[in-house]
Amino acid sequence: MVNKIKNLFTPRLLICTNCASKIEEGDRFIAHITMPAEKKMLVSRMDQAIARTANRVICEKCQ
Repeated sequence: MVNKIKNLFTPRLLICTNCASKIEEGDRFIAHITMPAEKKMLVSRMDQAIARTANRVICEKCQ
């Protein structure tokens, strides 16, 4: 339980699933996301929410 709470507050980086490059502010990317249930919907900065919920994140170079 404590680990779940800690994971909510630790920052996650947006990383391309193909080439493992870090996606920075201003970069373009595609994210494949499965819509979570309303109770499990994350409320945070968009990059953090995408990093936590996306099935795949693809940078502009790998498109």
